[in-house]
Amino acid sequence: MDKVKAIHTTSGTVSGFTQPRVLSAGDEDVFFDQEARGRWMLVVRPDDIVQVLTNFDCCHRGYSNLGTTYLFLNAGRGNLDQQIKLAMSLGVTVLEHLPSLILRYFERAREMGFDLKQSRLRLVSGVGEGWTKAYKRRMEEQYGLPFRTLYGSVEAGGVVRVIPRLAHRIRYYKVLGHHPPSRLKSLLVEEVKALPGVFREPVAHTLLGGPGT
Repeated sequence: MDKVKAIHTTSGTVSGFTQPRVLSAGDEDVFFDQEARGRWMLVVRPDDIVQVLTNFDCCHRGYSNLGTTYLFLNAGRGNLDQQIKLAMSLGVTVLEHLPSLILRYFERAREMGFDLKQSRLRLVSGVGEGWTKAYKRRMEEQYGLPFRTLYGSVEAGGVVRVIPRLAHRIRYYKVLGHHPPSRLKSLLVEEVKALPGVFREPVAHTLLGGPGT
């Protein structure tokens, strides 16, 4: 334990136990960089304004490392009404929360007179818990927002590191307005297929614009 400088845990929803993940000083830097890269895969960008309501340090630090504008974890002081008012007044574009609590957030916003479809919110990230495809589809249809997840990423040990350099090369072609070579895209498709299922969909939508199966 001499080199341990930080201790994180999983949510426990995969294994049934909140497994500790010990980090050295160097590990901590890598870990938060992985969290940032995971958010990039969800299509979060530095010009987004993010509200994280999970109280998970790793989530907050991931957005910080990505360079987004973010609300501190204590913004609103844990009061849901105040958190919603802040989100609407500040123009939050990305909401990250536990899936089981997102619906209550949305319902309360409606009760308070806010129409989320008229807000700047463009993306919802659910972490710490899994959610069924039926729940995800219902929420997307009702609110017109993409629901994505990095559920299981801590337990997987930072699998988001697998994003290869060729993915960035494909983005480069798109920025220039060109179609990337089919060989590059084929290689990326194979790498996406090899990912654990929990990551396959968000990675595919981010890098390939469609399902990764």
